[in-house]
Amino acid sequence: QAEDGIRDSSVTGVQTCALPIYRAIVPSDEGPRYRLAPGIELPKPTIAIPSNAYMKKNYGMVSLKRLAELNSIPIDEEDEKSGGNSNSQGFGAGRHLEIDESIIRSFTDDAYRENEHNLFSKEKNIYVYANIPKYDTNQIMDYKVMIDLMKQESYHVEPEHFTKYRRESSKVVSYLVKEFELRKNADQMKRAATAKTGELNMNRLYSYNFTEDIFKKITVMPQGKSHGLVMFLDWSGSMTRHFANTVKQLLNLVLFCKKVNIPFEVYSFLDGTVYEHNYRQIAKENDLDINNFGLINLLSNRMSASEFTYACAALMKMSGAASAGRWNVRTPSFMSMSGTPLNEAVIAAMEIVPEFQKRNRLQIVNTVFLTDGEGSSLNKVYTLEGNRLYPYSKTFTHMVIRDPKTRHEEVYERNSCWGYSAGIKQTDCLIRLLRKRTHSNVVGFFVAGVGSVQSRSEYFFPEKMTHQERYALNEKIREDFKKKDHLIVTSTGYNEFYVLKSTALEDDGEEELTFKENASTRGMATAFAKYAGNKITSRVVLNRFIGLIV
Repeated sequence: QAEDGIRDSSVTGVQTCALPIYRAIVPSDEGPRYRLAPGIELPKPTIAIPSNAYMKKNYGMVSLKRLAELNSIPIDEEDEKSGGNSNSQGFGAGRHLEIDESIIRSFTDDAYRENEHNLFSKEKNIYVYANIPKYDTNQIMDYKVMIDLMKQESYHVEPEHFTKYRRESSKVVSYLVKEFELRKNADQMKRAATAKTGELNMNRLYSYNFTEDIFKKITVMPQGKSHGLVMFLDWSGSMTRHFANTVKQLLNLVLFCKKVNIPFEVYSFLDGTVYEHNYRQIAKENDLDINNFGLINLLSNRMSASEFTYACAALMKMSGAASAGRWNVRTPSFMSMSGTPLNEAVIAAMEIVPEFQKRNRLQIVNTVFLTDGEGSSLNKVYTLEGNRLYPYSKTFTHMVIRDPKTRHEEVYERNSCWGYSAGIKQTDCLIRLLRKRTHSNVVGFFVAGVGSVQSRSEYFFPEKMTHQERYALNEKIREDFKKKDHLIVTSTGYNEFYVLKSTALEDDGEEELTFKENASTRGMATAFAKYAGNKITSRVVLNRFIGLIV
């Protein structure tokens, strides 16, 4: 029926899809069609009687009388015999019969009316639509400005602390480099091809009478893919307890990048910076409000050797990593630790990552967030009031976040009956939008203790559960984390989220294999198994991470 309607020269395809379909036949020189006119005053519809030859050709042995019965159209014997006219090729200008409009029925419209109630929601949901704003990367505090401000405040650092840590972490960094090169070479070999050189192979020349394979061959290796890494460090008050070990993990990744000559950038996101370094957003209607946070470029492959050493030493001092993890040193005035603008940082990454990739001409860019994973939710949307735009805090049950560039959107429910933080749910949505825009892997690192992991189980495994199921899950997570010293989470917006035990990272990797005096064979086997197990456990996450970014 729809195909017959589309053939109508006066009805477009879009109109045909939107109009109901009737079973009454309307005259046409091209063959029978269906009249599509719901609720429109038209003249009394008529039907042309086709010839018997036309009916047999197009409808098999169906008689004209049967066709009329199907449409409840009265027809006399004379019409049936004559076929309405003498034209055997099809419809002609023969006699037309009037049709009673009361017998016309729209089955499509009837079905729509019967199910119309299903289109309305019985829940009192309030939806708010918000767009991802365009972040101005020119407002990021450059590392040169950061170093100058530190020196102006006479912020004293001790480079020897970083030099010592660099030496101690050499084993971990070397392991990362080895795994990266192995996987990278394996990927290249997988794409390698064998080609003939055109030069005769003298050792195969004797066989020229019965084979054409007498030329030297060469293995053509495709050009390796170029990689890059963009890292974001959570500079919030909630990170202070495990901040030293988080910074150590960050420095391991940075030293790995320098070792394999991978471009990298490290940014801290914070809302405790001074006013002149806060982000100032250009207002646009329906955009999310992301004001009152800042980004500082902590480390970069563009740094000189002296700048890199100074920045790393300052970072270790501020985190307490240079003083056995004790939080007993002050930060510069423009780097106070307060809230967690994680969601704002994810939005900023949507502009930072593509620019970084274009500037360094990279094929693969991976984005890493080192955070406790619980950012503040963004509830303010720019709304036009009069002639000005104001960021108003909206009342809603669901927020639809739209990316104007990719046209993707994500929906999250603000209120939850199982205790799942709105800020965390919003982060998941933004991370998914980041992955779709940048086409990069997004990895999360969270360095924590057992208590922190147990209290955040809703974030690691965000499924709806009963209280008993949630309690059982918390206990299982706690036991697994105590046993393995890590968790690998894949149920969030990240490609993978690595939860690392803080105390496990305090080991400098210099543990030696020792045996008790006069130890038996069984005792030596047990000691070796324990030693090897610790080494394997500490490298599981590193293997997963390298495998993901290659």
